[in-house]
Amino acid sequence: MLAALSINEYAEQLASKSSTPGGGSAAALTGLLGASLIEMSVNLTLGRPQYAEHEDVLRERIQQLAQVHMRLQELIDRDAVAFGEVMAAYRMPKNSENEKADRDEGIQLALKQAAEIPLEIARCSLEALEIGKVLLGRINLQVISDLAVGAQNSYAAVMGALLNTSINLPLLTDKILANALKGQLVLVKAAADELLNEIQAYIYSNDPFTVMQAESIDK
Repeated sequence: MLAALSINEYAEQLASKSSTPGGGSAAALTGLLGASLIEMSVNLTLGRPQYAEHEDVLRERIQQLAQVHMRLQELIDRDAVAFGEVMAAYRMPKNSENEKADRDEGIQLALKQAAEIPLEIARCSLEALEIGKVLLGRINLQVISDLAVGAQNSYAAVMGALLNTSINLPLLTDKILANALKGQLVLVKAAADELLNEIQAYIYSNDPFTVMQAESIDK
């Protein structure tokens, strides 16, 4: 299992000539890192008296994050398996009309999965972003940068996953499905863009992060 590898082992496999793991699996890993950092920001806030009024919200969100964490960890492998099934389908025999038909059907089933699994990665990471926004003003100020990094990773995971969905869409012969997936992709991307902008606007408006604002950098 890829998720059970050490960081170095996974990176070596990712850098190798092997087609798996690839971008989708890496997006799931990026999302896992993002969700984990957001989890950490909550764990380092829970139990602190100055944040007691937010305790119920924090405990609810940590449970949600635990579910996101688990799903993304599973998706690291599921995406790699899905791509492997696409490659296996293309290697199916095509010496007769029946074999060609079976091969075409196998390819389409595999491509459908290869398009849908990254979209699931994107949705999971979008959920982490949504939770990150809810946590603004409710977590320990000492870990606000960790929350910000978690949000950035979650956003990168959404974008990376959607790229892996989009590359498969033109290959789908079921155009109704392809258009439905495209519509979902557009909605997820728009939501992620908005959430990241809102999170950044909040964090960058407070010291010491005002330096991250474009106008501050220009000066």
